[in-house]
This record gives sequence, structure tokens and C-alpha cells, in this order.
Amino acid sequence: MDGRQMNRYFIDLGANKGDGIKWCRNYYSINGLNYMVYAFEPVPALFHNLKRKYKSRVLCYKSAAWTEVGRKRLNLSGNDLSSSFYNHIGDSHIVVDTFDFSSWLRAHFSGDDYIVVKMNIEGAEFPILSKMIADDTIELVDDLYCQFHPNIEPKPEKGLQESILKTIKARGVRYQPWINGSTTKRII
Repeated sequence: MDGRQMNRYFIDLGANKGDGIKWCRNYYSINGLNYMVYAFEPVPALFHNLKRKYKSRVLCYKSAAWTEVGRKRLNLSGNDLSSSFYNHIGDSHIVVDTFDFSSWLRAHFSGDDYIVVKMNIEGAEFPILSKMIADDTIELVDDLYCQFHPNIEPKPEKGLQESILKTIKARGVRYQPWINGSTTKRII
């Protein structure tokens, strides 16, 4: 390191009620380290709550991480606290804007940045991480907290989760599972 201050970012995909943001502030902001926080949440009610709760301290976007820019059907649970491109988890759905997360990372960050990504995106982690590996943008990520959802329908190909984890670790990404709105460990 040449003495320059490193830019630090926390990117919350599937921000929901903001548990990831709160967790980041509690665990990563120790020792005076500050992170610029990006929160992506496509469900309108949850997005508006995040905007109201965090005001200008978090950059909130009402869109869903995906492998391409477009619009996609998002299935909603009855309480709007869970949504998925895959499982039909409730009786309603909305159409949401999507963005290509891999391309967005490449356009906004460099290898000199310290990037922490939290993913709780109900099955979309499989195609997104696969694309990031293929595009080499996974190498921009330092720490990954991800809740894998192997029971989505249609089920991911057998062994895909293990293959993704093996590849990202080989590429130098530190991984911890994200479970039920938090993790038990901080990667240092």
C-alpha cells in the first residue's frame, strides 16, 4: 500500500428492512473505518422505508440486481418482506427494474477499492455470481456475505453452489454465509 486512503464500500443486494446496513455499521465501522453504503431493494414499500430511515447516509436504489438491464417479474410474499424472481411465494407480483450487477461493479469500482457485498436475493445469487466469475468482476469483491437459496424452483444445477464457493475462494474473495438477516462472523 502506498499510503493512500482506501475507498471502502458496502453493497447490500436485497436490502429489505436494512439489517445488512445496520450490521455493516456495527461490524465494519470499528476502528474509525467508514464505508460508503449502496442499498438495492426493488420492493417499493421496503425501498421507501430504507430511504426514510437512512436519508442521505445510504445511496438507495429501487432496482434488483440481475445479469442484465431490463424489467423482470418479482413474486411477492403476503407481507412484502420476501420476494423472488423464482419461487411463487405469494399471490401477487410486480414488475421491477433490473440492472447488470457485474457491469455496474466494473463501471463504478476498481481493484484499489475495498468492497464488501451482502447478497440475500432469493436465488438470483446463482446467475449473478456465475456471471461475475465469467466476467472476472468477482475479483473486485473483497468480502462476500451471501445467503444461498438452493431450494428455489427451478433448482440450480447440482453442485453449482459448491463450484461458485470454490472459485471465489480461489480468486481471493473471503466468504461468510448470511443467515436470517445477519452473520455470526466478521471477515477481517
